[in-house]
Amino acid sequence: MAIAFMTRNADFSYIFIITHKQPNMKNLLIVFLSALVLVSCNSQDETKNAPPADSTVAAKGSFDFNFDMFDTTCIIKNIVPTATATTMMATFNSLYKHDTNAVRIMAIRDSFWVDACQLGEIVKQLKDRASDGLRIYFTCKEQETYTDARFKNETTLDFIPTYYVKSNNSYISEHVDDSISLTNSCLVGSNHINPPADVKKRIDKYKNVYRNYIVPNRKEDCLSTSVWISRCTFEVFNTMVEQKPGIINGFTIFMGAYSSAVPTPADIQYMNQSTVLLVPGLNSVASWSALDYTYKKLEAISNEKRVKAMFFSALNHGELCPQVCNTDN
Repeated sequence: MAIAFMTRNADFSYIFIITHKQPNMKNLLIVFLSALVLVSCNSQDETKNAPPADSTVAAKGSFDFNFDMFDTTCIIKNIVPTATATTMMATFNSLYKHDTNAVRIMAIRDSFWVDACQLGEIVKQLKDRASDGLRIYFTCKEQETYTDARFKNETTLDFIPTYYVKSNNSYISEHVDDSISLTNSCLVGSNHINPPADVKKRIDKYKNVYRNYIVPNRKEDCLSTSVWISRCTFEVFNTMVEQKPGIINGFTIFMGAYSSAVPTPADIQYMNQSTVLLVPGLNSVASWSALDYTYKKLEAISNEKRVKAMFFSALNHGELCPQVCNTDN
C-alpha cells in the first residue's frame, strides 16, 4: 500500500501518492503544492494523477514542523520514491481505469479525500480502543445516485479498525477486524465509516462487479480486496494537521498498482495487484512537498543512509489481501 506527496528542489523531494491538478492560488504556498484533484462529490470527473513537474520548488520553511513529534520509523520505513509512486498510479490508471477498448471506466475512482475532522476522529478512536491500524476495504456503494450510467457501481472505500492477534498462518492477518465500527460526528459525513454488516454488503458487491476467480490470474483478480495500514501513518498526518492547519488539512488516498517496473512486496499474490498511496494535502489538493521535506529532516536526525538525489513523496507498504487477509474475508 501507499501514501504520497512531493517536493522538488536540489535537496528535497518525496512522494505520498495522490492525484493532482495545479491549484489556482495566489498564496506563496502554491509554489510548492502540486494539485491532485479528487473526484467531485458526485464523482462526475477524475483528475490526472501525475506528480508536479521537476521544476516545482517547495517553500521548505513552511514545512518546519516540530519533528520531535513524529514517528521517525514510520516515515523512514514506509516512504516511497516519487518515481515509484508515479509508476504505480499510472499502472492502476492504465489497467483498471480503461477497458479493453481503451474507454475510460468512470465508475472506478482513483482518489479519495479525507479531511482534518475525519482524520482526527480516526486517530482518536484508534488510540482510545488501542487499535493497531485501519483496514481499508475496496467497496461499491449500495445506494447509488447517478445521472450518467457510466457511474453505475461506483467504487468507494470503507475503513475498519483492527487489533493485533498473533497468527500462525501466514495467509491470515495478525491485524484482525474489530466488530465495532468507528463513529463519525463531523459536519461533513464520511461515507467511508459504516457498520461492519453494511461494509460486508459493499465488499460483496465490489467482488461481484469487479473481481472474478473463475479464470485464474485474470486482470480482475489483481484488484485487491483490502489493504491494512498501521496507525502510525494516520498519526503522522494528524500531527501535520495539528501543527500546520493552514498548510495541511487532510490527506488523499490514491489508487496504485504494482508491476514489474517497481519493487514488489513479498506478500503480493498478483503481479499487477492494486494498493493505495496516501498523501497529505490542503483542501483536496495533494502536497507533494510535505513528506519529502519531513523525510529528509528525519533522515538527518536518525542518521539513515539514503540516496540523497532521489525524490520521495509517498507512504506505502501496507498489507494486501489477497495474500494476507482478515480471517473472515
